[in-house]
Amino acid sequence: MAETKEEKEEIEDKKKEQSTMDKTAEEKAAEKTESLSELVSEFVSELPEDMQALISASLSDVEKIKLARGLIKTSTQKENTTQDGPGSQTPGKKQTPDYNTMSSSELLEAGLK
Repeated sequence: MAETKEEKEEIEDKKKEQSTMDKTAEEKAAEKTESLSELVSEFVSELPEDMQALISASLSDVEKIKLARGLIKTSTQKENTTQDGPGSQTPGKKQTPDYNTMSSSELLEAGLK
């Protein structure tokens, strides 16, 4: 099974092509990782400073995004529940009196007898 010179060259060419394809795939993956890291850091930098302080640099990019989204969601929920404007300082509901413990004179004053 002696390989001819042409067969050896052909095998070497295929190996070179494969290694070149592997390198380009690795380079593409590295570029995607870099671009993802850039997007995550840009996303985190757009957050308010108090939220940025909660996101650790040691987290992975996916964990940073999940944490940032959770922080944004909780902050918007808090903003939606706080009232601002006229009527926001008015007292809450009155406590209803317990009529079972009232004396008859208190019930008469309340107009219930």
